[in-house]
Amino acid sequence: MTSATAVAAVVLLVILSTAATPSLAQNSPQDFVGLHNAARAVEGVGEVVWDDAVAAYAESYAATRRGDCQLIHSGSFEAAGYGENLFGGGGDGWSAADAVNMWVGEKDVYDYDSNSCIGSWDSCVHYTQVMWSRTTAIGCARVVCDNDGGVFITCNYNPSGNFQGERPFERGLTLSA
Repeated sequence: MTSATAVAAVVLLVILSTAATPSLAQNSPQDFVGLHNAARAVEGVGEVVWDDAVAAYAESYAATRRGDCQLIHSGSFEAAGYGENLFGGGGDGWSAADAVNMWVGEKDVYDYDSNSCIGSWDSCVHYTQVMWSRTTAIGCARVVCDNDGGVFITCNYNPSGNFQGERPFERGLTLSA
């Protein structure tokens, strides 16, 4: 093997190993946006972008929950007109993917035809907020809590969603032959 071939083989190995290794961050703005947009794409809902002002609101509120990790809403709608989803869990390993996947998992209890949650009235409101078609920007924050090492994650949505009587999105029409 020539030295040029050996160098090419090493470079290829590094590229392949990097591509196969998941991101260690898993809580970056791109992670939150990508997970939201992947879920929204399933129903043909437009993408959201990261908004630094919305993120600053989320970060400020998450910092206030660091001491107790309680899933108490911030009042973001009244304060800033933002929607809000919260997630919390014991241990510090919870990530953006865990939070967004839990919220999107509520799709199973959302009935599109009746535009309502199956079971309790609020059993799918995290999902509908993620999917709210008029929401165009998000900002999220994650903190490890002081009290038990748990995690508190919040995402805020601009503009807010979940308005009574309104659908989070409209399904496309299917044309028959």
